[in-house]
Amino acid sequence: MPDIRKALTVTSAGVLTQPEIDKEVVDMIEYKNPLRQNLPRRPGSGLAWIVNRRTPSAATPPAFIDDLDDVPMGEGAYTQVSFTYKTLGAGGKVSRRLQAAGKTYIDILAEEIEDRADEWRRAEEKAVLWGDTSVNAKEFDGLYRLTPTQNLMGTVGTTTGGGPLTLALLDEAIDLCDGKPNMLVMSSRTLRRVKAILIANQRFIGPGIEVQGGMVLPSYNEIPIYVSDQIMDTMTWNGQTKVIGLTGGTLSAIFVVTADARSTFIGELTPITFKQVDSGTVQYDKFEIVGDETLVVRRPTDNSILAGIW
Repeated sequence: MPDIRKALTVTSAGVLTQPEIDKEVVDMIEYKNPLRQNLPRRPGSGLAWIVNRRTPSAATPPAFIDDLDDVPMGEGAYTQVSFTYKTLGAGGKVSRRLQAAGKTYIDILAEEIEDRADEWRRAEEKAVLWGDTSVNAKEFDGLYRLTPTQNLMGTVGTTTGGGPLTLALLDEAIDLCDGKPNMLVMSSRTLRRVKAILIANQRFIGPGIEVQGGMVLPSYNEIPIYVSDQIMDTMTWNGQTKVIGLTGGTLSAIFVVTADARSTFIGELTPITFKQVDSGTVQYDKFEIVGDETLVVRRPTDNSILAGIW
């Protein structure tokens, strides 16, 4: 909070610097938020991030050959996929009466910005995990929508009631990924159960791994574990390959993610920007926090999801 107050205050040079305010807003959103800090962000352009997905030729795979044999020639098939940039925004007001209630204007504005920045962070994280353009065309598709059906597995066969988490299931979910996963994203409850299973098997959760941003996270098989408050423990599950809803049940899920510039990352058209805007009235002052971005998944089979967890 003191940093955003300082950024909002006229500097010693007498100029309010917009980049300084933008930086403080980004810092508030990323504060104790390793998931956002470690999901790569790449600058983009245009209306969408365009990916050419290659399917290798099944007819002519690489093969061992004799000295005079022809080298097997194959041509992959390419499919163009577009990830449209979407705008996430959050605005706030500081009322005239609140300003007159005792605190300084800068204090009140800083508190409001801090709260709205945290709400912006939660909305972004939920979209990264659960975004669905078929439900809300204004948001981008998240990991759940962009993970292929063959990489979405349940805990117990076709049981809609789900089942207990086991290390074998967690290993299977990791092995489903074609890439090299570097994120296990789960709820706090699921993390407690992972720790309990490891102890019950006379094993212990791996030593902490320091990730970008300086935080030390627990790990499993040398993969850092990220806790997200947007992975609920109230999901319902169809027992096959579909999370029916995020509320009304007692189940949870684990996202296994390969987060790097070649697989899964955030395409960023416009970084987070803070701006005070004309309210058109003396009753309050207004500000807005906006960013244009999209989740890009170049290789869908590099990720997997284990759902239906008690």
